[in-house]
Amino acid sequence: RWGVKLETAHRAQDDAKACGELLLKMADKIDCFTLDQLLTKQKILEWQNAHSMALLKQQTSFRVNR
Repeated sequence: RWGVKLETAHRAQDDAKACGELLLKMADKIDCFTLDQLLTKQKILEWQNAHSMALLKQQTSFRVNR
């Protein structure tokens, strides 16, 4: 899909190389150009997801219990 070649899957060096190539191809789409930026964005997205799930559980629980 992204045009990244993976010669030998599940071999550490090949997997790392493919991951790096994919990140370079996706950099402009995810607005991250360094590892620190990517890790920060990941933490933010994890928090947002957890927050959304908590709200959904609250809303669902409110409807079920009332």
